[in-house]
Amino acid sequence: MIDFTRAFRLHNELSYSKDLPKIDRALLPKIEGLSKASVRAAVGNELTNPEIDAVLKRRDLLVAHFKKLIADQGEDRVLYE
Repeated sequence: MIDFTRAFRLHNELSYSKDLPKIDRALLPKIEGLSKASVRAAVGNELTNPEIDAVLKRRDLLVAHFKKLIADQGEDRVLYE
């Protein structure tokens, strides 16, 4: 079993972004496409609205992080397949 309890904390910062130099090319648009409704459909009532909001806030920070890396370094250095 994997413990995901840390994934659903209410903090709104992106931890360890320096340890995130690359992302799968197909994963980034999937992350961008997450919505509150799609998360709610996936988790049902297991998460509260504040927990989902925190996940989406960190998603926004994650997407911004990778978009900045792409702008600074180029897609070939940040995105992989």
